[in-house]
Amino acid sequence: MFSSHVFIPFAVEAEPVVFNGRLIVLYSSRIPEKTNLLSICDYFTGELIAEVPNHGLGLGCALVVGSTLHFWGTDQVLSKSIRHMSTTDPNMLVWTTPDDAWTSTSQGQYLFNTSVCYDPLNNRYIMAYETDELGTPMFSIRWHSSSSPNGPWTPYGGVYGAERYVACPTLKFSTANNCWYMFYLVHEGGQFRTRVAKASDPAATWVESTSYILLPKFPDDLINVSDFGFVEFNGVTYALYSVGDQTTSMDVKRVWWTQTQNQFLAAIP
Repeated sequence: MFSSHVFIPFAVEAEPVVFNGRLIVLYSSRIPEKTNLLSICDYFTGELIAEVPNHGLGLGCALVVGSTLHFWGTDQVLSKSIRHMSTTDPNMLVWTTPDDAWTSTSQGQYLFNTSVCYDPLNNRYIMAYETDELGTPMFSIRWHSSSSPNGPWTPYGGVYGAERYVACPTLKFSTANNCWYMFYLVHEGGQFRTRVAKASDPAATWVESTSYILLPKFPDDLINVSDFGFVEFNGVTYALYSVGDQTTSMDVKRVWWTQTQNQFLAAIP
């Protein structure tokens, strides 16, 4: 079910996670006086739970592993590094000092949006990241792997979207069919739309679905539905996405499916 109402105004890169039994949202505000903060709110009510220094990190993603909430982001517009911080504080007020998760040494490569997912078959973590690099269009997607969410991270597989614009990856694994699903932004039909592809492994061949996951639906969506992220909570798949014009306007909206995450993924053609 799509909500036509803006959930978080003037925000982007919002990630829903379940932490301490509560469905919460970590997001980056575009309000000037809040751009140095990582904001955390309740998914259902929008109640602001915490605001903590983001240490310059943006374009972020989050993942809960056990009792630890992890956050990854890049530290500048043209970043060479993906950085990581975490918390076990139930109130999410005390976080570790950010450390370098991975730094690119490739000349002309810059890093943007990230997504991290656990691989239960191989007891590892896979990070998808958006990259702008020499020899490919702006943007494409690559991956890292690690045995721990704390790293170290090493490059894994090849490149996706070497011939066209693909951005804002969200990576998920289905335990029902042992398949990987990657959601990403494309620029087609004069709009920024969200597509999805499926693979047996991030390093294997990705098969793109013939259907879009998100298309601009409401007038204030304008030309953009991007930064799709979701998580299962009490048997329902809850998601967030950004709308606007990619330049002057950017807000966060909600959508949910009354299915488990595995059911939602299995229904993708």
